Amino acid sequence: MKSLSIRFLILAAYLSGSLLLCSANALADPTGKPVQLSVGSLPAPYEAYWVSDLDGYLGHGNPFTMEAPSIGNHQITVYIYDTRRQQVVQRLQGEVRAEAPTTPAAQNTPLTTPGEYENTDLLLLGCASSYMVEDVYPAILKALAGTVRTEIWVDNEYTRYELMDLFRRHQIPRENYEFVIAPIDTIWMRDYGPLSVKRGPTLEVVDLAYYPGRVADDSMPARFARRHGLPHHDLPLYWEGGNFMTDGNSTVWASQTLTSRNPRKTRQQIERKVGELFGGALHTLAPMKDDGGTGHIDMFAKFVGPSTVLVNSFPRGHSNFQRMNQHSEFFSDQGHRVIRISLADNRYSSYSNSLLVNDIALVPTYGQPDRDSKALSLYRSLGFQAVGIDSRRLIKWAGAIHCITMTVPQR
Repeated sequence: MKSLSIRFLILAAYLSGSLLLCSANALADPTGKPVQLSVGSLPAPYEAYWVSDLDGYLGHGNPFTMEAPSIGNHQITVYIYDTRRQQVVQRLQGEVRAEAPTTPAAQNTPLTTPGEYENTDLLLLGCASSYMVEDVYPAILKALAGTVRTEIWVDNEYTRYELMDLFRRHQIPRENYEFVIAPIDTIWMRDYGPLSVKRGPTLEVVDLAYYPGRVADDSMPARFARRHGLPHHDLPLYWEGGNFMTDGNSTVWASQTLTSRNPRKTRQQIERKVGELFGGALHTLAPMKDDGGTGHIDMFAKFVGPSTVLVNSFPRGHSNFQRMNQHSEFFSDQGHRVIRISLADNRYSSYSNSLLVNDIALVPTYGQPDRDSKALSLYRSLGFQAVGIDSRRLIKWAGAIHCITMTVPQR
Protein backbone atom coordinates (compact mmCIF):
# COMPACT_ATOMS: atom_id res chain seq x y z
CA MET A 1 0.00 0.00 0.00
CA LYS A 2 1.38 3.40 -0.96
CA SER A 3 2.00 5.57 2.07
CA LEU A 4 -0.81 7.98 2.76
CA SER A 5 0.89 11.34 2.58
CA ILE A 6 -0.77 14.17 4.45
CA ARG A 7 1.51 17.07 5.31
CA PHE A 8 0.56 20.29 6.89
CA LEU A 9 2.62 23.42 7.45
CA ILE A 10 1.21 26.50 9.05
CA LEU A 11 2.91 29.35 10.85
CA ALA A 12 1.20 31.10 13.73
CA ALA A 13 1.29 31.97 17.41
CA TYR A 14 0.06 34.82 19.52
CA LEU A 15 2.07 36.73 22.06
CA SER A 16 0.80 39.99 23.57
CA GLY A 17 -1.43 40.51 20.56
CA SER A 18 1.44 40.13 18.05
CA LEU A 19 1.76 37.38 15.47
CA LEU A 20 4.97 35.40 15.80
CA LEU A 21 6.08 32.61 13.47
CA CYS A 22 6.57 29.05 14.51
CA SER A 23 6.00 25.73 12.72
CA ALA A 24 3.86 22.66 13.28
CA ASN A 25 3.91 19.52 11.15
CA ALA A 26 1.41 16.67 10.98
CA LEU A 27 1.84 13.36 9.15
CA ALA A 28 -0.89 10.73 8.82
CA ASP A 29 0.21 7.14 8.27
CA PRO A 30 -1.48 4.51 6.01
CA THR A 31 -3.67 3.26 8.84
CA GLY A 32 -6.04 6.14 8.16
CA LYS A 33 -5.53 7.89 11.48
CA PRO A 34 -6.97 11.42 11.57
CA VAL A 35 -4.64 14.40 11.12
CA GLN A 36 -4.23 16.93 13.89
CA LEU A 37 -3.83 20.56 12.79
CA SER A 38 -2.60 23.32 15.06
CA VAL A 39 -1.54 26.94 15.08
CA GLY A 40 0.70 26.36 18.05
CA SER A 41 -0.04 28.24 21.24
CA LEU A 42 -3.29 30.20 21.00
CA PRO A 43 -4.29 31.85 24.29
CA ALA A 44 -7.74 33.07 25.24
CA PRO A 45 -9.77 34.84 23.93
CA TYR A 46 -8.71 33.55 20.48
CA GLU A 47 -10.37 30.63 18.65
CA ALA A 48 -9.33 28.90 15.40
CA TYR A 49 -11.85 28.07 12.65
CA TRP A 50 -10.73 25.74 9.85
CA VAL A 51 -11.81 25.70 6.18
CA SER A 52 -10.69 23.51 3.25
CA ASP A 53 -11.13 24.56 -0.37
CA LEU A 54 -12.15 20.94 -1.15
CA ASP A 55 -14.20 19.97 1.90
CA GLY A 56 -15.53 23.36 2.98
CA TYR A 57 -15.91 24.28 6.65
CA LEU A 58 -14.20 21.68 8.83
CA GLY A 59 -14.85 22.91 12.36
CA HIS A 60 -13.15 24.88 15.11
CA GLY A 61 -10.61 24.25 17.82
CA ASN A 62 -6.88 24.28 18.41
CA PRO A 63 -5.52 21.72 17.97
CA PHE A 64 -8.14 20.49 15.48
CA THR A 65 -8.60 16.93 14.21
CA MET A 66 -9.20 16.65 10.46
CA GLU A 67 -11.23 13.47 9.88
CA ALA A 68 -11.10 11.62 6.54
CA PRO A 69 -10.14 14.45 4.17
CA SER A 70 -11.10 14.13 0.51
CA ILE A 71 -8.40 12.92 -1.85
CA GLY A 72 -6.33 15.72 -3.38
CA ASN A 73 -4.50 18.92 -2.45
CA HIS A 74 -6.29 20.95 0.22
CA GLN A 75 -5.67 24.64 0.70
CA ILE A 76 -6.40 25.03 4.39
CA THR A 77 -7.41 28.43 5.73
CA VAL A 78 -7.56 29.00 9.45
CA TYR A 79 -9.37 32.07 10.72
CA ILE A 80 -8.24 33.36 14.10
CA TYR A 81 -11.29 34.79 15.82
CA ASP A 82 -11.22 37.12 18.80
CA THR A 83 -14.20 35.98 20.89
CA ARG A 84 -14.00 39.07 23.07
CA ARG A 85 -14.18 41.59 20.23
CA GLN A 86 -16.19 39.15 18.06
CA GLN A 87 -14.11 39.60 14.92
CA VAL A 88 -11.55 37.80 12.79
CA VAL A 89 -8.10 39.18 13.53
CA GLN A 90 -5.93 36.98 11.31
CA ARG A 91 -6.22 34.59 8.37
CA LEU A 92 -3.51 31.98 7.80
CA GLN A 93 -3.09 29.34 5.12
CA GLY A 94 -1.37 26.00 4.70
CA GLU A 95 -1.60 22.87 2.58
CA VAL A 96 -2.70 19.28 3.11
CA ARG A 97 -2.20 16.58 0.51
CA ALA A 98 -4.23 13.38 0.83
CA GLU A 99 -3.61 10.34 -1.35
CA ALA A 100 -5.88 7.29 -1.42
CA PRO A 101 -4.32 3.98 -0.40
CA THR A 102 -3.68 1.82 -3.42
CA THR A 103 -4.38 -1.86 -3.81
CA PRO A 104 -1.41 -4.13 -3.11
CA ALA A 105 -0.06 -6.31 -5.86
CA ALA A 106 -2.39 -9.11 -6.90
CA GLN A 107 -2.25 -12.10 -4.61
CA ASN A 108 -3.09 -15.73 -5.19
CA THR A 109 -6.07 -15.55 -2.85
CA PRO A 110 -9.19 -14.67 -4.92
CA LEU A 111 -11.66 -11.97 -3.99
CA THR A 112 -15.09 -12.99 -2.72
CA THR A 113 -18.19 -10.92 -1.92
CA PRO A 114 -20.07 -11.62 1.33
CA GLY A 115 -23.86 -11.73 1.24
CA GLU A 116 -25.83 -9.09 3.12
CA TYR A 117 -27.28 -11.79 5.34
CA GLU A 118 -23.82 -12.58 6.77
CA ASN A 119 -22.59 -11.11 10.07
CA THR A 120 -22.20 -7.34 10.12
CA ASP A 121 -19.41 -5.43 11.87
CA LEU A 122 -20.34 -1.84 11.03
CA LEU A 123 -23.39 0.12 9.87
CA LEU A 124 -22.88 3.29 7.81
CA LEU A 125 -25.29 6.22 7.54
CA GLY A 126 -24.78 9.48 5.63
CA CYS A 127 -26.50 12.80 6.23
CA ALA A 128 -26.15 16.34 4.88
CA SER A 129 -29.43 17.46 6.52
CA SER A 130 -31.47 15.82 9.25
CA TYR A 131 -34.84 16.70 7.69
CA MET A 132 -35.26 13.58 5.54
CA VAL A 133 -34.20 11.11 8.24
CA GLU A 134 -35.39 12.62 11.53
CA ASP A 135 -38.06 9.93 11.86
CA VAL A 136 -36.08 6.87 10.67
CA TYR A 137 -32.58 7.34 12.14
CA PRO A 138 -33.76 7.11 15.79
CA ALA A 139 -35.84 4.03 14.94
CA ILE A 140 -32.87 2.34 13.26
CA LEU A 141 -30.47 3.05 16.14
CA LYS A 142 -32.99 1.86 18.74
CA ALA A 143 -33.67 -1.37 16.87
CA LEU A 144 -29.96 -2.17 16.51
CA ALA A 145 -28.81 -1.01 19.97
CA GLY A 146 -26.01 -3.22 21.25
CA THR A 147 -25.80 -5.34 18.09
CA VAL A 148 -23.58 -3.33 15.72
CA ARG A 149 -21.31 -0.30 15.63
CA THR A 150 -22.67 2.68 13.67
CA GLU A 151 -20.77 5.46 11.88
CA ILE A 152 -22.84 8.47 10.83
CA TRP A 153 -21.08 10.53 8.17
CA VAL A 154 -22.30 14.12 8.37
CA ASP A 155 -21.46 17.12 6.22
CA ASN A 156 -20.95 19.68 8.95
CA GLU A 157 -21.00 20.42 12.66
CA TYR A 158 -24.51 21.85 12.50
CA THR A 159 -25.95 18.59 11.20
CA ARG A 160 -24.05 16.70 13.88
CA TYR A 161 -25.57 18.92 16.58
CA GLU A 162 -29.04 18.47 15.06
CA LEU A 163 -28.73 14.68 15.12
CA MET A 164 -27.22 14.60 18.60
CA ASP A 165 -30.15 16.62 19.89
CA LEU A 166 -32.57 14.36 18.02
CA PHE A 167 -31.01 11.21 19.50
CA ARG A 168 -30.94 12.75 22.97
CA ARG A 169 -34.68 13.42 22.77
CA HIS A 170 -35.22 9.79 21.74
CA GLN A 171 -33.00 8.60 24.64
CA ILE A 172 -30.50 6.82 22.41
CA PRO A 173 -27.25 6.12 24.29
CA ARG A 174 -24.23 7.98 22.90
CA GLU A 175 -22.17 4.79 22.77
CA ASN A 176 -24.48 3.41 20.06
CA TYR A 177 -23.00 5.63 17.36
CA GLU A 178 -20.13 7.91 16.37
CA PHE A 179 -19.91 10.77 13.90
CA VAL A 180 -17.49 11.32 11.04
CA ILE A 181 -17.50 14.89 9.70
CA ALA A 182 -16.76 14.74 5.99
CA PRO A 183 -18.33 16.05 2.76
CA ILE A 184 -21.67 14.35 2.03
CA ASP A 185 -24.30 15.34 -0.56
CA THR A 186 -27.24 13.03 0.18
CA ILE A 187 -28.68 10.39 2.52
CA TRP A 188 -28.49 7.56 -0.05
CA MET A 189 -25.58 5.73 1.57
CA ARG A 190 -26.43 2.41 -0.12
CA ASP A 191 -25.87 3.93 -3.55
CA TYR A 192 -22.54 5.71 -2.99
CA GLY A 193 -21.10 3.90 0.04
CA PRO A 194 -18.24 1.36 0.01
CA LEU A 195 -18.94 -2.15 -1.25
CA SER A 196 -17.05 -4.79 0.71
CA VAL A 197 -15.09 -7.72 -0.68
CA LYS A 198 -12.73 -10.12 1.04
CA ARG A 199 -9.37 -11.61 0.14
CA GLY A 200 -9.31 -14.49 2.56
CA PRO A 201 -10.07 -12.88 5.94
CA THR A 202 -8.92 -9.42 4.76
CA LEU A 203 -11.55 -6.79 4.02
CA GLU A 204 -11.15 -4.59 0.93
CA VAL A 205 -13.25 -1.79 -0.57
CA VAL A 206 -14.73 -1.47 -4.07
CA ASP A 207 -15.56 2.08 -5.10
CA LEU A 208 -18.23 2.51 -7.82
CA ALA A 209 -18.73 5.69 -9.86
CA TYR A 210 -21.75 7.59 -8.55
CA TYR A 211 -24.01 10.07 -10.32
CA PRO A 212 -22.18 13.06 -11.90
CA GLY A 213 -22.68 16.16 -9.80
CA ARG A 214 -22.56 14.37 -6.44
CA VAL A 215 -18.82 14.68 -6.01
CA ALA A 216 -18.78 14.49 -2.22
CA ASP A 217 -20.86 11.30 -2.16
CA ASP A 218 -18.72 9.77 -4.89
CA SER A 219 -15.52 10.32 -2.90
CA MET A 220 -16.89 8.74 0.29
CA PRO A 221 -15.68 5.12 -0.29
CA ALA A 222 -12.08 6.28 -0.79
CA ARG A 223 -12.26 8.34 2.40
CA PHE A 224 -13.76 5.35 4.22
CA ALA A 225 -10.94 3.09 2.98
CA ARG A 226 -8.33 5.60 4.12
CA ARG A 227 -10.00 6.07 7.51
CA HIS A 228 -10.01 2.33 8.20
CA GLY A 229 -6.72 1.46 6.50
CA LEU A 230 -8.31 -0.80 3.87
CA PRO A 231 -7.15 -1.55 0.32
CA HIS A 232 -9.20 0.38 -2.22
CA HIS A 233 -10.32 -0.70 -5.71
CA ASP A 234 -11.65 1.92 -8.13
CA LEU A 235 -14.36 0.58 -10.48
CA PRO A 236 -15.11 3.24 -13.16
CA LEU A 237 -18.68 2.14 -13.87
CA TYR A 238 -21.76 4.23 -13.20
CA TRP A 239 -23.36 1.77 -10.83
CA GLU A 240 -25.26 2.49 -7.62
CA GLY A 241 -25.13 0.14 -4.64
CA GLY A 242 -28.93 -0.15 -4.70
CA ASN A 243 -28.51 -1.91 -8.01
CA PHE A 244 -25.95 -4.37 -6.60
CA MET A 245 -26.93 -7.68 -5.05
CA THR A 246 -24.99 -10.87 -4.38
CA ASP A 247 -26.02 -14.32 -3.27
CA GLY A 248 -22.75 -14.53 -1.31
CA ASN A 249 -21.72 -17.45 -3.45
CA SER A 250 -19.88 -16.11 -6.50
CA THR A 251 -22.83 -14.48 -8.30
CA VAL A 252 -23.66 -10.78 -8.62
CA TRP A 253 -27.07 -9.51 -9.68
CA ALA A 254 -28.17 -6.11 -11.02
CA SER A 255 -30.91 -4.65 -13.13
CA GLN A 256 -30.20 -3.92 -16.79
CA THR A 257 -29.78 -0.23 -16.01
CA LEU A 258 -26.17 -1.20 -15.25
CA THR A 259 -25.49 -1.67 -18.96
CA SER A 260 -27.71 1.18 -20.16
CA ARG A 261 -25.91 3.69 -17.88
CA ASN A 262 -22.52 2.59 -19.20
CA PRO A 263 -23.04 2.74 -22.98
CA ARG A 264 -19.31 3.02 -23.72
CA LYS A 265 -18.64 -0.33 -22.04
CA THR A 266 -19.45 -3.63 -23.72
CA ARG A 267 -21.24 -6.34 -21.81
CA GLN A 268 -18.02 -8.38 -21.88
CA GLN A 269 -15.99 -5.52 -20.38
CA ILE A 270 -18.50 -5.08 -17.56
CA GLU A 271 -18.60 -8.82 -16.84
CA ARG A 272 -14.82 -8.99 -16.76
CA LYS A 273 -14.54 -6.18 -14.20
CA VAL A 274 -17.27 -7.77 -12.07
CA GLY A 275 -15.39 -11.06 -12.11
CA GLU A 276 -12.11 -9.39 -11.16
CA LEU A 277 -13.43 -7.32 -8.26
CA PHE A 278 -16.36 -9.33 -6.93
CA GLY A 279 -15.12 -12.84 -7.67
CA GLY A 280 -18.24 -14.00 -9.47
CA ALA A 281 -20.46 -14.03 -12.53
CA LEU A 282 -22.95 -11.26 -13.36
CA HIS A 283 -26.68 -11.66 -14.07
CA THR A 284 -28.84 -8.70 -15.09
CA LEU A 285 -32.63 -8.51 -14.94
CA ALA A 286 -35.13 -6.06 -16.38
CA PRO A 287 -35.89 -3.32 -13.81
CA MET A 288 -39.25 -3.05 -12.14
CA LYS A 289 -41.62 -0.74 -14.01
CA ASP A 290 -42.79 2.38 -12.19
CA ASP A 291 -40.14 2.12 -9.46
CA GLY A 292 -39.70 5.84 -8.89
CA GLY A 293 -36.98 6.09 -11.53
CA THR A 294 -34.18 4.28 -9.72
CA GLY A 295 -33.94 1.12 -11.83
CA HIS A 296 -32.47 -0.58 -8.76
CA ILE A 297 -32.69 -4.27 -8.00
CA ASP A 298 -33.22 -3.66 -4.27
CA MET A 299 -36.67 -2.32 -5.14
CA PHE A 300 -37.84 -5.78 -6.22
CA ALA A 301 -35.51 -8.52 -4.94
CA LYS A 302 -33.38 -9.45 -1.92
CA PHE A 303 -31.24 -12.41 -0.89
CA VAL A 304 -32.09 -13.31 2.72
CA GLY A 305 -29.85 -16.39 2.79
CA PRO A 306 -27.23 -18.12 0.63
CA SER A 307 -29.91 -19.68 -1.58
CA THR A 308 -33.14 -17.88 -0.62
CA VAL A 309 -34.36 -14.78 -2.42
CA LEU A 310 -37.42 -12.57 -1.99
CA VAL A 311 -39.08 -11.34 -5.18
CA ASN A 312 -41.93 -8.83 -5.39
CA SER A 313 -45.38 -10.14 -6.26
CA PHE A 314 -48.02 -8.19 -8.20
CA PRO A 315 -51.66 -8.96 -8.96
CA ARG A 316 -52.59 -10.38 -12.33
CA GLY A 317 -53.01 -7.64 -14.91
CA HIS A 318 -50.41 -5.35 -13.32
CA SER A 319 -47.60 -4.13 -15.61
CA ASN A 320 -45.04 -5.87 -13.39
CA PHE A 321 -46.95 -9.16 -13.03
CA GLN A 322 -45.32 -11.03 -15.89
CA ARG A 323 -41.89 -9.46 -15.42
CA MET A 324 -41.61 -10.49 -11.76
CA ASN A 325 -42.86 -13.99 -12.62
CA GLN A 326 -40.08 -14.29 -15.18
CA HIS A 327 -37.50 -13.10 -12.66
CA SER A 328 -38.76 -15.64 -10.13
CA GLU A 329 -38.39 -18.41 -12.69
CA PHE A 330 -34.86 -17.28 -13.51
CA PHE A 331 -33.79 -17.30 -9.85
CA SER A 332 -35.38 -20.73 -9.48
CA ASP A 333 -33.52 -22.02 -12.55
CA GLN A 334 -30.29 -20.91 -10.88
CA GLY A 335 -31.08 -23.21 -7.95
CA HIS A 336 -32.45 -20.64 -5.52
CA ARG A 337 -35.52 -20.90 -3.32
CA VAL A 338 -37.86 -18.07 -4.32
CA ILE A 339 -40.33 -16.47 -1.89
CA ARG A 340 -42.82 -13.98 -3.28
CA ILE A 341 -43.74 -10.90 -1.28
CA SER A 342 -46.48 -8.36 -2.06
CA LEU A 343 -45.96 -4.60 -1.96
CA ALA A 344 -47.85 -2.13 0.20
CA ASP A 345 -49.39 -0.23 -2.70
CA ASN A 346 -48.63 -2.13 -5.93
CA ARG A 347 -46.28 0.67 -6.99
CA TYR A 348 -42.85 0.79 -5.33
CA SER A 349 -43.51 0.64 -1.58
CA SER A 350 -41.45 -2.52 -1.41
CA TYR A 351 -40.81 -4.75 1.60
CA SER A 352 -37.72 -6.17 -0.11
CA ASN A 353 -35.97 -2.83 0.56
CA SER A 354 -35.03 -4.01 4.05
CA LEU A 355 -31.82 -4.09 6.06
CA LEU A 356 -30.34 -7.30 7.51
CA VAL A 357 -27.98 -6.89 10.46
CA ASN A 358 -26.92 -9.88 12.58
CA ASP A 359 -30.22 -11.78 12.47
CA ILE A 360 -32.28 -8.58 12.76
CA ALA A 361 -34.38 -7.49 9.80
CA LEU A 362 -35.36 -3.83 9.67
CA VAL A 363 -38.41 -3.94 7.44
CA PRO A 364 -39.96 -0.78 5.96
CA THR A 365 -43.62 -0.29 6.83
CA TYR A 366 -46.05 1.97 5.03
CA GLY A 367 -49.10 2.47 7.22
CA GLN A 368 -50.90 -0.55 5.75
CA PRO A 369 -51.58 -2.68 8.87
CA ASP A 370 -52.53 -5.90 7.08
CA ARG A 371 -49.73 -5.88 4.50
CA ASP A 372 -47.15 -4.54 6.97
CA SER A 373 -48.01 -7.34 9.39
CA LYS A 374 -47.74 -10.02 6.70
CA ALA A 375 -44.32 -8.72 5.63
CA LEU A 376 -42.99 -8.75 9.20
CA SER A 377 -44.36 -12.27 9.71
CA LEU A 378 -42.62 -13.46 6.56
CA TYR A 379 -39.22 -12.21 7.78
CA ARG A 380 -39.84 -13.82 11.18
CA SER A 381 -40.65 -17.12 9.47
CA LEU A 382 -37.17 -16.92 7.91
CA GLY A 383 -35.55 -16.71 11.35
CA PHE A 384 -35.08 -12.95 11.64
CA GLN A 385 -36.06 -10.71 14.52
CA ALA A 386 -38.21 -8.42 12.37
CA VAL A 387 -38.62 -4.77 13.36
CA GLY A 388 -40.86 -2.45 11.37
CA ILE A 389 -39.50 1.00 10.49
CA ASP A 390 -42.11 3.53 9.36
CA SER A 391 -40.95 4.59 5.89
CA ARG A 392 -43.95 6.56 4.66
CA ARG A 393 -41.99 9.82 4.44
CA LEU A 394 -38.88 8.20 3.04
CA ILE A 395 -40.63 6.34 0.23
CA LYS A 396 -41.77 9.67 -1.21
CA TRP A 397 -38.20 10.02 -2.48
CA ALA A 398 -38.33 6.51 -4.04
CA GLY A 399 -36.28 4.81 -1.36
CA ALA A 400 -36.64 2.97 1.95
CA ILE A 401 -34.43 1.46 4.68
CA HIS A 402 -31.98 -0.37 2.43
CA CYS A 403 -31.39 2.77 0.35
CA ILE A 404 -30.11 4.89 3.27
CA THR A 405 -27.84 2.32 4.90
CA MET A 406 -24.67 0.40 4.07
CA THR A 407 -23.29 -2.56 6.02
CA VAL A 408 -19.67 -3.64 6.39
CA PRO A 409 -19.20 -7.37 7.09
CA GLN A 410 -17.14 -8.83 9.88
CA ARG A 411 -13.51 -9.38 8.96
